[in-house]
Amino acid sequence: MTTGELVEPKSSFADITPVSFPYAVASLGRAAYTLFVTPEHEKLHAELEYMCLGGPYQPMQPSISELTQRIAKGVLPKYDIDRPPTTDSGRLFLLGGILIQFCDYIPKMRGTINLQYSQIKELHQEVVTHAANTQPLDFAEQLDLALEQGGGNLTESMWRLFICSRLYARWLDSKIMNGTPEMLKEDKLADMLAWRGAIAACKEPSPSLAQDPNGDNYYAWTHGLAKVAYTLVPKAETTATRATVRTFEQGTHLMHKLVHSFNKQGIVSNHDVAAEYGNAIGQTIVATVKQAA
Repeated sequence: MTTGELVEPKSSFADITPVSFPYAVASLGRAAYTLFVTPEHEKLHAELEYMCLGGPYQPMQPSISELTQRIAKGVLPKYDIDRPPTTDSGRLFLLGGILIQFCDYIPKMRGTINLQYSQIKELHQEVVTHAANTQPLDFAEQLDLALEQGGGNLTESMWRLFICSRLYARWLDSKIMNGTPEMLKEDKLADMLAWRGAIAACKEPSPSLAQDPNGDNYYAWTHGLAKVAYTLVPKAETTATRATVRTFEQGTHLMHKLVHSFNKQGIVSNHDVAAEYGNAIGQTIVATVKQAA
């Protein structure tokens, strides 16, 4: 299989191109390095949130308890979800690099994933259209739409939701996708603004601080996907896999306390609440899948 083929993979992780373990570790190391020394990049997200300081504001997510109950009892039972297939440590290390850093910064990541821009754009359009007909979507509703698009494949659907959320939050993952069109800055901002208006927020609106629902959304799905990937997908639970899960659980806290001390954010936005949502969502999905197995 070539990375350019449009296929429906068994799982997003199984569809990562096989790489050597040293290559995967080097990719993860490069991703960690760029957290502290970030290449020059277009800061569309800062421009977007500056435009929205005076509104429009997004409504809030429901409580974590309400949201996780809906996921466990209302969303997941609609789909015939099996435990994801296991995969090797090389793919999981490579996935770790993708989860912690934008792929446009890391040339090693390009060509390693069979990821189609058309799939991500389709999910974007589904969310935007659905929200226009109802209201901005909370995390449970986003997951429902992603599972529907992904045919009930849990990890593939969560993967697409994570990448879609991050692309339209920061537009720094376009180079890892096949078929990404050349776009004007104004068109990118329009897509990011449409996504912003279609999702619920984790922070109350403020006239002086960025509400940044786009950023919170991708942080939540990063945590949710990491919990599922490193709990359900490894071939065996070990001290290393448990440590990885704990590290990702604390990832946002580490970013705020350590990384941002050296490398300031493009916009000041605390994602701790979003991380709490993501960790809870991931744990709910893991528990539900294990119980059904």
